[in-house]
Amino acid sequence: MNSPSDVLSKLFNNGEYSELNTLVNNGEVICANGDIGSVNAYAFYIDNAAFNVKNCKKIIETYELAAKTGSPVIGFYSSPGVNLNEGFEALNEYGEMLNKAFSVSGVVPQIAVVCGECLGVAAVMSNTADVVIGVKGADYYLVSGGEYKTENSAEKGVADIICEDVFSAAECVKAILPLLPRNNLSLTETYEYADGESIEDEGSLVEFKAEYEPSLKTGLATIGGLPVGIIDFKSNAITIKGAYKAEQIIKLCNAYNLPVITVADSSGFAEEENSALLTALTKLSSAYANSTTVKISVITKSCIGGAYVLLAGKGAAADLTVAVNGAVISPMSVPSAVAFMLSDELAKGKDRTALEKEYAENNLSAVKAAEARAVDSVVEISELRKTLITSLKMLSSKRETTIPRKHTVK
Repeated sequence: MNSPSDVLSKLFNNGEYSELNTLVNNGEVICANGDIGSVNAYAFYIDNAAFNVKNCKKIIETYELAAKTGSPVIGFYSSPGVNLNEGFEALNEYGEMLNKAFSVSGVVPQIAVVCGECLGVAAVMSNTADVVIGVKGADYYLVSGGEYKTENSAEKGVADIICEDVFSAAECVKAILPLLPRNNLSLTETYEYADGESIEDEGSLVEFKAEYEPSLKTGLATIGGLPVGIIDFKSNAITIKGAYKAEQIIKLCNAYNLPVITVADSSGFAEEENSALLTALTKLSSAYANSTTVKISVITKSCIGGAYVLLAGKGAAADLTVAVNGAVISPMSVPSAVAFMLSDELAKGKDRTALEKEYAENNLSAVKAAEARAVDSVVEISELRKTLITSLKMLSSKRETTIPRKHTVK
């Protein structure tokens, strides 16, 4: 059986870490500090134990140290929830612990690893983290009523990544931390990199929520050695789940000032329940508009209708929009545009396919979009990576403030 000390040894460099508050709780919760890569971080492991008063206090003190030093927090969760035998005292202490987690949300990175049963309020606490990693087969639910595993939560968009075991989860934490700054005031490091076939550096992508909505890809990666967030709609329509999935990565990147690269190839809006889709698209648009981090949109194939407005246009508040030569950019689908604009030609019996090709080349090309200032530059596909690397360097000193307010309503 895997012990918490074995897992923490796997997490910290050379297996070396300092245990905190060693005289408290008889090992139910281990709290530690040490280096993970080049980052000093805190971790706690609640080992098949309830959140009682002493356990909560120990974790609270760890969060307080993390806040003082501006360091990430990694939590390993194996807990049935609050110890109800301690009544309101335990509930109050749990509430204080939850507040500590929220108080540093967006200030220092938080990663949760659900490695055993994580039930009730333990599940709530784990879900306050920026990234939730689930170990296969671990119970993960609020209330009883049937088995609900981390794999199920990944399909529902709760867990971001699923790992085979707790040791591979620790390795996943070590892959994610370098892609995030130590805190929201720290500068991200630039790493050595190898060119790849995609826009991101070879082997750098850590994908999030792959099981939730496969119509788009999101995650953290490096481009030219610089950590970024990636959103790639893969030429698909924007779905309800896709909008929420993209919204989350935008908010994560904005909190830690990571650039967001949006591959805005999309056929428009999905044909889904109208009210739910409207709400999801509004939240996505709000996330783009209210984020002050660097935002670069890329169109490699086609961007149609409302997708352009939300993902690549000024509504997306993109600092730069780059189109690949040959891409199609249109306020509506090409067949619809031809049916609407060239109805007379169609009535004369002209070939629809030939008309669509001619109309797209003459009116909807990337060059035409650049002439209309709908995109900022047009590049060959072979130059796209180089253009993104140069653009990221150019925008690295971006500073933007918003009108003072508590928060947006939507």
